[in-house]
Amino acid sequence: MKIGKLSPDLLKSSVLRFEGAKRPEVLVGALLGEDSAIIDMGDQLLAISVDPITGASAYIGRLAVHVSCNDVVSNGAEPFAIQVLLLMSVDNTVEEVEAIMKEISETAREIGVQVVGGHTEFTDKVTEPIIAIIALGKVTRNKLSTSTGAKPGDRIVISKGAGIEGTAILAEEYRDMLSELSETVLDKAARFYDMISIVPEGRIATSQGVRVMHDATEGGVIGALWEVAEASNVGFTVDRDKVPVRLETKAICDKLGIDPLRLLSSGTLIMITPEPDELLSELQKAGIDAAVIGLIEENPERRVIVCQGEEVPVTGPTTDELWRLKSPK
Repeated sequence: MKIGKLSPDLLKSSVLRFEGAKRPEVLVGALLGEDSAIIDMGDQLLAISVDPITGASAYIGRLAVHVSCNDVVSNGAEPFAIQVLLLMSVDNTVEEVEAIMKEISETAREIGVQVVGGHTEFTDKVTEPIIAIIALGKVTRNKLSTSTGAKPGDRIVISKGAGIEGTAILAEEYRDMLSELSETVLDKAARFYDMISIVPEGRIATSQGVRVMHDATEGGVIGALWEVAEASNVGFTVDRDKVPVRLETKAICDKLGIDPLRLLSSGTLIMITPEPDELLSELQKAGIDAAVIGLIEENPERRVIVCQGEEVPVTGPTTDELWRLKSPK
């Protein structure tokens, strides 16, 4: 098998159909395009998500907290607790465990989340640390956001730009292949790790009544949009020229021959709304870059990227550009 997430077809046939006993408390279960389960807890709803860190070797504790909490924030939920699964190689040390846990704790404190347990062990089944974090968030019914509510005519808004997390990873781990770029560019790109959290824009979007949000992780902006389109049974048109791509991302992607729109992009929040103007205004007041990049279409078969006036069909999610680069030829 190729490195990366399962294809939608394999996910449906080999994973999602095995859902155990149906429970009335589960409002949203295992669905393509939904990263969190939603549980009915009475007065409030509980959003639960789990995510591993497998594509990065630097700042893995920080990344793990943000990518898992980003999922529940995309449901309009306020993250409040996390559990940590930490698998360490037998070649690692207790000091390395402490360093990772310190990074997790500091990051959780920054966004107001408590570490409430988990599991830690050394094993000869891994060659480097593997972290997976379960995030818990709470949300009222009237603020719940899912990926199933996109409607024809809605506008597609994204925060920050394309390829945020992937840019940081590439700048850290592929410097030998990027030696023609200046140290200034690479150092600035590596600091994109500071933009991984979507908690600030998620809170603003929720306050503005946005009910469809999705964080762009593996597969990038296009992969995230495909997942929303699948969940909502709609199509989309994206104007490639309107997708913000930061100068550092463009420089790195051009050098490595990869597509920033299909590059791992934790830190980018997809927001679908019929009225983007007020949302954009509030994001701007908070110092968060955002842009309208396209439109939701009624026909689920119409999923296209417009580039210099030419429409290019999007036939489905492809392997993330980071994994394509890491995979042997």
